[in-house]
Amino acid sequence: MTNSRHCSSWLPVTTAGMLFCLYLLSPAAEAQLRKGSRFDKTGTCQGCHEEVSVDVTRPHAPVTAGDCSSCHRPHGLVGALRLQEDEPQLCLNCHSEAQIDLEMEHTHPDIDKCSMCHNPHGSDHPAILASAERDLCVGCHQGEKFENKVIHAPLSGECSECHDPHGSTEPAMLTAPAEELCASCHEASGGFEEHHFGMSVAGTDCQTCHQPHSAPGQDLLAASTHPEHDCTVCHADDQAAPDSTVCLDCHEGPGAGDLSGVHLPFAEGDCLDCHDAHTSDFSPLLATSPRELCASCHSSIEEALEGAFPHSAAGDCTACHNGHSSELPMLLAAETRTLCVECHGDPVQQGSAVTHMPATGDCVDCHEPHGTGRKGMLTQNQSDLCGECHPEIGPRSGLPVIHAPVAFGQCSACHNPHSGPQALLTGTGQELCTDCHDSLFKSADNLPKHFPFEEGDCGGCHLPHSSENAA
Repeated sequence: MTNSRHCSSWLPVTTAGMLFCLYLLSPAAEAQLRKGSRFDKTGTCQGCHEEVSVDVTRPHAPVTAGDCSSCHRPHGLVGALRLQEDEPQLCLNCHSEAQIDLEMEHTHPDIDKCSMCHNPHGSDHPAILASAERDLCVGCHQGEKFENKVIHAPLSGECSECHDPHGSTEPAMLTAPAEELCASCHEASGGFEEHHFGMSVAGTDCQTCHQPHSAPGQDLLAASTHPEHDCTVCHADDQAAPDSTVCLDCHEGPGAGDLSGVHLPFAEGDCLDCHDAHTSDFSPLLATSPRELCASCHSSIEEALEGAFPHSAAGDCTACHNGHSSELPMLLAAETRTLCVECHGDPVQQGSAVTHMPATGDCVDCHEPHGTGRKGMLTQNQSDLCGECHPEIGPRSGLPVIHAPVAFGQCSACHNPHSGPQALLTGTGQELCTDCHDSLFKSADNLPKHFPFEEGDCGGCHLPHSSENAA
């Protein structure tokens, strides 16, 4: 009896140990496989794994050979087959030529498993791709740059005509330097040169003017394009680099006058610090998106825009600032309040009995114009902000009993910060108090009431901010 119990207690441990040994000694375990009721007569993997079909035009060689163990361990873990090695090393054991591409300077981002693009068992597509090449690429690479009106011919075909899918020494995983790639289809002479105002474009970067995938206008030109001119207006000869000072021959410079500020690149004639000379996706010929462009110099502003409560105009700096010069500080396009009211409307309600003084002046006295971690883009939390002008209220009063909204710095729970009735209250006395103290009013139903309470005159007995006495 004792021995029976002893053996029984060891049984789970022994079973686990045997399974572990079988896991480690997988080739031996495979050799001992018996054909039984759980397996078909062939005893092969596909007898159970019918979903692994070889009925495709391009089956993976190990599948055709029935050599499942070249990639899979025969036991694995519960609910999942274990691979002999993790990807991509498992694949590179046979496909060593791909190792070179994966070690290139520019590799495919966000792809760490070969099976994300290839079907490991077989496919009807070249290179056992999981779907047609273009469908596979646009599954991840979507967006406007592929969907404009004018489409580059190769984009209708295979992406690998221009890109190496694994890696390349060239940016964007191009199969050759950009100028060589373009020249393989577009011969840079004769009519081609004539189409470029008689200028030689051999060896130049075509993407200076043209989009590689699609564009809204003819000739794959970007959305914002410099007006047509004879190239020699800006270029002394067909090989000369553009000089930003030539911009001022056509475009008005900083000039004289009561300008409070001139943007430094503009003042120094460095137009190309912000603009592209020929074409751009961003008007007017901006080198990149307005937000990214401005943040490249004004990094602290970018941090503000990343706050929990950014300005709704985040990304379009020119909604408030002039990019070149202004008669106002900070290159503002108009007076601060005028700018704010233009989008946010006038915060001062018509017919209001009281207008908060800052609401008639400069909004940035209370609000950070780019963004903060505080609701309403306030420059400080409400308690500190209001306390700058109203130091006698709340914790600074020195009184022992503080009204909860005041203690928690929630001045706007009772006051409208811009305009309103007496004392900028958001409601009448009883109505305002009922928002929080509703149970007090309900409990007094059908009971004799103190006259001020019955009249809703809470302020007749209670101080709204703090007091020496509780309640």
